[in-house]
Amino acid sequence: MENEKLQEWKSSLEREVDSIRKQIQALTASLQKKTQQIELISRLMESESNHDFNLNEPIVEATHEADNVQRVLPNQVKDHVREILSEAKRPMNIKEIHSEFIRRGYPIPGKGTSFNILVHISRELKLGKKSRFYRAGRGTYCLSDNARDAR
Repeated sequence: MENEKLQEWKSSLEREVDSIRKQIQALTASLQKKTQQIELISRLMESESNHDFNLNEPIVEATHEADNVQRVLPNQVKDHVREILSEAKRPMNIKEIHSEFIRRGYPIPGKGTSFNILVHISRELKLGKKSRFYRAGRGTYCLSDNARDAR
């Protein structure tokens, strides 16, 4: 009887965790989109100060561009990871790195999960001695000597 109740609670908690994860993914995607829109507006404002143009046309283009700007260059992701690890000056778990990406408003490729960042780190690790990172433990990464020298 007790085991059945515990299993029921466990199942209930697992459903709640899945629901929260979906909400986080939706919020992360929304955050990325809004951050990109801010960047586009900043570019428009900068362009406006440098050139005289009709505001109506670029804003329409910027809105469409914001919907399509989901692509992040692999080197950008790796550069952001290097920057985060460099400033932390300690090994960081992939979840901490992901949280920093979100806090700083860095775009995350794909669905915006920590796994998407991990894929880029893993590809970098395949470079061996040339890699900017190394695996300090399970799910934990830090800068290699190569990355420290590049600073």
